[in-house]
Amino acid sequence: MKNPANEQPRSPGEHLYQKKDLEQLENDTLSQKNQKSKEMTQKTNLISKFFHPLFQIQELKNYPAVINDCATLDFISGNWAEFLEFLNISEDRFLSDPSTLNEVIDLKYKDKKLIGEQIRNKFSNIWKFYRAVPKSYQLSDSSYGFDTLTVFSPNFSPNIENSCKALIAHCMGLDVYSALSQLTKKTETQVSAHYFIPYCNAASIIVLYPELQNIDGIGSSWNIDKLKFPFSPPVFHILPEEKKTALEKTKLSTETLYTESFQRAWHAGKSEFSLSRKVDGCDSGMNTCSIGIESQSPGYGARFGLIDFDTFSNFSVQQISTFAKLVNSLQKKFPNIKILSHQDIAPERKTDPGINFPWRLLHEKHGIGYLPSGDVDAIEFSNFLEKICSANSLIEAIQSQLKRIGYSSIQISGELDSLTKQIIKAFLRHFGAQSTDIPFENYATDPELHILSLATDQNLNETKAKIAPMLKKLLSFDADSVKIE
Repeated sequence: MKNPANEQPRSPGEHLYQKKDLEQLENDTLSQKNQKSKEMTQKTNLISKFFHPLFQIQELKNYPAVINDCATLDFISGNWAEFLEFLNISEDRFLSDPSTLNEVIDLKYKDKKLIGEQIRNKFSNIWKFYRAVPKSYQLSDSSYGFDTLTVFSPNFSPNIENSCKALIAHCMGLDVYSALSQLTKKTETQVSAHYFIPYCNAASIIVLYPELQNIDGIGSSWNIDKLKFPFSPPVFHILPEEKKTALEKTKLSTETLYTESFQRAWHAGKSEFSLSRKVDGCDSGMNTCSIGIESQSPGYGARFGLIDFDTFSNFSVQQISTFAKLVNSLQKKFPNIKILSHQDIAPERKTDPGINFPWRLLHEKHGIGYLPSGDVDAIEFSNFLEKICSANSLIEAIQSQLKRIGYSSIQISGELDSLTKQIIKAFLRHFGAQSTDIPFENYATDPELHILSLATDQNLNETKAKIAPMLKKLLSFDADSVKIE
């Protein structure tokens, strides 16, 4: 980075692009024009590098603006020195003049003033972010960690003395403030969770959502100076999951006593898996025997302004790191806890956390959850296929395997009914996970289910061949790895 102390004073508006540079192009020789054109292209490429989420705003219509803001702030937060060198301005000048970047915007969007204004507003967040983050945090921390912020919700029930059997992964498509408001206020939905993990890092959220200090329990703790890991997504701890005592007043002016056992959050609803209905207090739902973790996935459940819970968005890499670190700590407290999705335990009505949740990455890198190997003895598999002599018997065999695994609500009928379809989706999206990275595409496809829906007695052998990988996963599944009892 250039030394700001040696930089000469500049007049207002003088920085990366100069209008006189553009005018001078008209008088230069052809070679000079080519050289300057090349330099301008290089500068434009640099802009795209730093502000890609902003300049792609038209191409990212399926994603809310909060992703663009957070992605940009998160990226720049780890590249301060290169960012300022790219701007060719001093740190003092950048901090003192919020309009420093205006000329860049005006040049790129001179014919698109509305978009330019939207981008200008986002650049103002970059400026506020830079001013807010202490200089001591402007280098990446070598050891990954996250801050825990405690908030309070009236939406819970005192739990019976019951060991925790399962950890349920959820996701929410709302912005951070709306999500926390829903989880911590007594509304018609009356929902809560034990934890909430946002998409963005803490510093970005503080800049974008100063109103979070009004959420019960946060208050003055919503300050960058009090965070140890401002560049990691924080964990909002909504309800205590272990023995703690805390007496707090909610915003509704009612006193809520957090008793000496983990509280029953209202996150699972009507749900079941494996033998969960036999667990005390879980005959109608798994709230009593499970911990709920909500991860923010902005855009989930909405497509072109309409509600569509088969529309999925992405998760950030750091968000998944925070999730993994939190779950690993819970596994130490509850060694036999099973890891399931909301769709696993309520397949007839839920789809979260969706197809973009990186189950295989979590399993292989962090030892979280269980995935079937798909390794089946060739003779055993051949014998299994031979017993299937019709499309109905194929469906019946799949239903039997899904019930054995733990999808206890399924009916063994030989019919590809609505519930069977939803349970196959749940199985494929969790235990059929193949990808080791975090997908970014916004799509919802379950090709095996599509093939199965076309199955007839006439094309039975072809159908069995096409869905063989799914059948092998069903057969190789160790049901004890997810057994709730």
